[in-house]
This record gives sequence, C-alpha cells and structure tokens, in this order.
Amino acid sequence: MRPFAVPSRLALSRPITQINYHHFHHRLHSAHRLYWPPHAHRVPTARHSFSNSSFAAAHNYPTSRFSLRDVPKEQLEDRTGAWWDRISAAARISLDGDEKWGWVAYRCAYAPELDARWETTKRRILQNLRKSIARSDAPSIVNTMDFIFVEDPALEGATNDQLRARFQTWAHANCAETYHKGIDTTRGSRYEYFLKVDGDLLREGNVGLVQGWPLEPYYEGHPEEEEEMDPEDWFKVRDDEITTNLYDSLHDHEHYYILYRSPEYRPAYIR
Repeated sequence: MRPFAVPSRLALSRPITQINYHHFHHRLHSAHRLYWPPHAHRVPTARHSFSNSSFAAAHNYPTSRFSLRDVPKEQLEDRTGAWWDRISAAARISLDGDEKWGWVAYRCAYAPELDARWETTKRRILQNLRKSIARSDAPSIVNTMDFIFVEDPALEGATNDQLRARFQTWAHANCAETYHKGIDTTRGSRYEYFLKVDGDLLREGNVGLVQGWPLEPYYEGHPEEEEEMDPEDWFKVRDDEITTNLYDSLHDHEHYYILYRSPEYRPAYIR
C-alpha cells in the first residue's frame, strides 16, 4: 500500500496562458491552506505522467524509461529515488501492493437506446487496460484491477454533488485503513476520484472524471467571481484514455490541474 503523501501545490504547474490570476490566487491559497499542513506524513514524490514528454522536458525531468527488473531490490523501498519516476505506471501500481485498484463508474442515463453505448464504454475501458497491462513489465496487476460499474436507475440525471455523496459513502465503507478524516492527506487515486457517464458523454464516447473531495471555494478579495468561477471539479476523458498512466498520475492532486480542461470544450489530452 502506498504511504500517505501530501499532495503537491495544486496551481503551480498549470500552463501560464490558462491562468486567471484571481483564480490562481484562489488555488494557491487553498493549496497551502488545505494541503500543506506542518504534520506531513512524508515528503511527496513526483507523480507526473512521463507519457507527456513536453511536460517532462519543460521541467527538466528524465523521459527515458527502464524496467522494474532493472531496479536493485535494496532500492525498492525508497520511493523518493529517481528510479521511481522512471518505471512504468503499471510497475508503480504493482509496487504499491494495493489489494484492488481502479475507479468506480456511475451510469447516469438509462434511456433504452443508450444501453448498447454503455456496454461499449465498459468494454473499451476494460479491454484497453488489459491490452496495455499485458504489454507492460507488471502484467500481474490485471489480477487486482477492479473497476466497479454502477447501474442504478435512481441515478438518472444525478448531479455531481449527488454522485459525490454516494461515492463518499462507498469510500468510507471500503477504505477504512486508508481513509483519514480531514483533507491533509491523499486517499489515493481510487478513493479520490470516480467516473460518471451520462447521456451526452455516452453519445460522445467520453466519460467524466470527477473529484470525490473537491477543494472548498475561496474567494478572498474577489467575491464577485464566486458565480463566474469554474469549480473545476470534473473534466471529460475519452473512454479509451482511461489508462494506468492516468490512474497512477492522479495519486498526486497537482496532476489533476495539469490535465484539467473545462468540460465545455473537448476532452482533456492524456497521452
């Protein structure tokens, strides 16, 4: 199981051209206020996805990969070493040793004509993951992969807040060993995020990736922006881009904001 990590400072790595400066101040202040406590459990490790070579190059990170087999056994417990960020996402998931990994996905549209699209979405997510895992240096993680597809007609038209309440109840019940009351630690990708699939998303071939525990609103000095500000609590992802890279990178909250794109526009670029 991955040790608890204090998430990175959320707004600092977002592209400067996309930053509304009042919004930047909100995120930066919230990041320090909510996610940078003095009693940090451990020094956070970088969780950036090296599939995004432009991001890695901009931050002078190494982009070359090596296999988990190349890591000396005596170094495997040191997650702060450079090797940790250069092995594959599948290898990191394997080393985490979690009993299960994967997200919960909620279906929110139940018109009969959407049944086939829902089945296609489920199949594409699982088939693509299985194929990529089979080609990876940690094929055994397919045995612990656990994507939960929830079908409940009561979720027809459910809002993010309604889904979030249901997800949080599930998280409380299923991660007793890793859940900490409060918001000073990461709960890990599995218990921080979930997927939603409504009618529009099904027709588009997308899914929504939703924050399970979003930041509290903060509008110091700029209350007029409260109604205008994008809550940034979810974004679209192509259903074939639900990958081990995406799952692993989201152990770090900062990466969510690196990937974020308003759902009014096209899906987030993952690869």
